Parts: sequence; C-alpha cells; structure tokens
Amino acid sequence: MAYKPTDVDPFVDTRWPDLLWLPMRPTTKKRPVVTRNGTYMPPDYVAWKEELATYLVEHGVAGAGIDHPVKLFVQFESNRIGMQLVPLHNAVRPKYLGTMDIDNMVGAVMDGLQDADVIDNDRLVYELESKVWI
Repeated sequence: MAYKPTDVDPFVDTRWPDLLWLPMRPTTKKRPVVTRNGTYMPPDYVAWKEELATYLVEHGVAGAGIDHPVKLFVQFESNRIGMQLVPLHNAVRPKYLGTMDIDNMVGAVMDGLQDADVIDNDRLVYELESKVWI
C-alpha cells in the first residue's frame, strides 16, 4: 500500500497535498544497450518500470489516456516517489515544438550549462521547473 501523507506529516510539502506516493526508490532513465546480438533495455530498468505500472494500476491511474497538456510535479525521496498530474485545459501545444519533449529540451540546456562550465555537473540540480510557452 502506498504511503499517503497527512496534515501532521512533517515531510509533506503543503504546496502539493494531493501527491500520489509510491513506495519505490527513484531511478534514472536508462539507454538501450546495443550488442552484436541486438538491442535491449537493462533488465533492472524494465523491472522498475513494471513496478511503477503495477502501482499506477493499483491506484486506478493507469489507462487514463490523458491526451491534453498537463503539469507534472514529481518529488523524489530516498525510498518513495510522489507525483501529481494537473490538467492544463486552456493550454495549446505550440507549433514550434514539433516532436520535441520538454524533458529532452531541459536536458539539452543542462548539458550546455555543464559543457560551458557554468555548473560542474548537472547532478547538482536538485530542483527544476520548466514551462513551454506559445
């Protein structure tokens, strides 16, 4: 059963009281492994995504089929992940985005900051906020 924060919990960020808490350790996105015999995703990453999907099914979130812009808030802690999706009903996807995803756009900026020695390592980014504007 997922941990559900309460008003008396000192670890709850009160700006986000409706987070869905999942009792699983955070991980990073993995890249496919390419070998002579083919390409595959690392098994531990596949298992992590399956565990996430199982929790989302248990909480009635999986299969929502959201097809409009949303705001995603994710909070990482050592042994749990909190997340919240907020619909952005009046948002319109800008044409200049094409097929670009916000996570890859942010990654490019963070890589550039690191390459220009603005920051030593993008691991130093502990809080991130990004928006797509028309």
